[in-house]
Amino acid sequence: SENNVCQPTLQTTLPPFYCTVCETNCTSSIDLKIHKEGKPHKRKLNLLTESNAKKEDRFYCKLCNIECTSAITLRDHLAGRSHQKKENETSRNRRTT
Repeated sequence: SENNVCQPTLQTTLPPFYCTVCETNCTSSIDLKIHKEGKPHKRKLNLLTESNAKKEDRFYCKLCNIECTSAITLRDHLAGRSHQKKENETSRNRRTT
């Protein structure tokens, strides 16, 4: 769940307030908390959570119906043109209905 994914980390290789979902470094625990409450983070977390629940810990994009080989490739897919286009079309369709 979200608490396991975005906690301040004790690893020396990552900054202390790092969100692994978004691969974003925050400057404090308060900034990390604010980041986790934001829409972009929640959207990415929701996609990852849904994919794990539905595809048995695989990295799956429900919107595009594709499976990725890792969290990194899923993140790259989510930032890609094809996914962004589908996401924008879905958002537009929701607004018009």
